[in-house]
Amino acid sequence: MSPQRAPSFDVSGPVAQFNIARMRWGRQDPRMSGFVHNIDRLNLLAERSPGFLWREIEEPELFPGDPRMTWTLTAWETADALSDFAFRTVHARFHARRREWFEEPGEAFMVLWRITPDQWPTPEEALEKLERLRREGPSEHAFGWESLPEVRKARKVSPEVALVGTGAGGATEEPSEEVEAPGVPRGRSGSGGAPGDLHLH
Repeated sequence: MSPQRAPSFDVSGPVAQFNIARMRWGRQDPRMSGFVHNIDRLNLLAERSPGFLWREIEEPELFPGDPRMTWTLTAWETADALSDFAFRTVHARFHARRREWFEEPGEAFMVLWRITPDQWPTPEEALEKLERLRREGPSEHAFGWESLPEVRKARKVSPEVALVGTGAGGATEEPSEEVEAPGVPRGRSGSGGAPGDLHLH
C-alpha cells in the first residue's frame, strides 16, 4: 500500500514555525563547529529576510535534562516568506548538511500553524502544536511543509547545494563563504534567537 499523502491547505496570512533537533554532540565539540559558528550570522539573515516578523528570544527549558536538544520558534508574514528564507537563500546550504550535526528524527520535528498578527505563541504552546501533529497528523491546526504544495517544490535541494560539506573536511569543515544578509527592512522588531537557532527545518 502506498503511503498516504498529507492533506493540502491553502494557507494565507501569518504563520508560526517551531522545530526541534537533537545535536549529535555537545555544543562545544569541534564536530559541531560548522553549526555553532554560524548561528549568529544565520539569525541575522533570517531577521533581515522579507516577511520575517518575530522570533522567541527567551530560553525556557523545554527539554529538561537534555542539553543537546535545540529548538526554534519564529513567526512570518506568510508560509511562502518562510519557505523563501529556508530554501532559496544560503540557509539551504546548511539545511543540506543538517544530518552532519543533528540526529535523524524518528517522528515529526517541525510544525506550522496560523497565528493572529502580533499575538506571538509561547514555546509551551509551540511544543503542544508539535505533539498534536505527531498524535493526530496534519490538520488546519498543525501541519508541516508536506501540506503546502507550492513549498514542496521549493524544498527540492539542488545538486550544487547538496554537495556542500562533502569534501575532505567532512563534518568539521565550515562553509567557506560568509553569510550576508540582504539589505531589506525587517518586518517587526523581533530579534535574538532561541537556543541553537539555525532554522534547519
